[in-house]
Amino acid sequence: MSHQSTFLAQLGISLPIVQAPMAGVTDAQLVAACCEAGVLGSLGAGMLMPDTLATTVKAIRAATNKPFNVNLFILEDMPLQDLSGPALTALTAEYHHLGLALSPPVRYAPSFQEQLELVLALAPPVVSFTFGILGAQDVTRFKQRGCKVIGTATNVDEAILWEQAGADALSVQGSEAGGHRGTFLHEGESSLIGLFPLLREIRAKSTLPLFAAGGIMDGAGIAAAQCLGAEAAQMGTAFLFCDEAPVHPLYRQRLINAQGHHTRLTKAFSGKYARGIENRFMQNMENAVTYPYPLQNALTAPLRKWAAEIADADYMSLWAGQGVPLGRSMPAAELIHQLEMEWHACRYQQQS
Repeated sequence: MSHQSTFLAQLGISLPIVQAPMAGVTDAQLVAACCEAGVLGSLGAGMLMPDTLATTVKAIRAATNKPFNVNLFILEDMPLQDLSGPALTALTAEYHHLGLALSPPVRYAPSFQEQLELVLALAPPVVSFTFGILGAQDVTRFKQRGCKVIGTATNVDEAILWEQAGADALSVQGSEAGGHRGTFLHEGESSLIGLFPLLREIRAKSTLPLFAAGGIMDGAGIAAAQCLGAEAAQMGTAFLFCDEAPVHPLYRQRLINAQGHHTRLTKAFSGKYARGIENRFMQNMENAVTYPYPLQNALTAPLRKWAAEIADADYMSLWAGQGVPLGRSMPAAELIHQLEMEWHACRYQQQS
């Protein structure tokens, strides 16, 4: 198998690395820095309102002429509703304990359809999607605008649907990955498959280029994923340590001090499984009923904002993958250079 990614090569990118699109912790500075250093930078735009999204894409284009990716969450509009039941009781108790008031949000999330049409008009070189499947007609619309389309799969059935829809590549997300699960079929334990067996299963069923996501933090991990059928690694947690990453200082400190067993999956913050460093809020909400995403996410947003303002990491969402103890604090360009050297060293060992 060639170690040159055909997908990335078509974009003029020689290194088999995608900086993962992490909503809330990717901005124009980080994306552009990664692009300039020779990898595919990605903007996690799933929770950005259209005006902010457009401004950020403009800033990326002003900072680099290299190709980049914009990622959206595929969500159906959820109408505002009267809140009640055990999920409200659990959240109200947490807010009350902290001396805060829980107020109904004015909106649960940006309109996906508005985001979709905006990104179609902006026509970034690459678009990717999480939490759902884009219709074949919309995939075609993006391709007609010159965009390459990446789908997210956490099980083989999702991968097959994305290939049928016409995707150009797949982000294969193993259970080790930090942040939200991209699952839209078979929610729960059946889609918590480790990256390596998932890669092998999807490789056997799909001809698309695969980007391996979950626990990869160094060049050896990139090479290992390639040996199992991936054309590149999609790395998120590794880039959270970079100087350019817009993470709270306490979040950064928790990342530096974390071990792999300190992360676990939770629905507490958003109503959808996400992997992060365990903290008090996750512990308090361990057995609590939650609202579905994005309602739970909207209801905890003021809590997370308050926690950031008073510097209390126990009520912040500290998303991180199981590879977190392998993180290295340095500028993005330096990290990418290190990854390249490690990757080349592993390739040499494999060939010798």
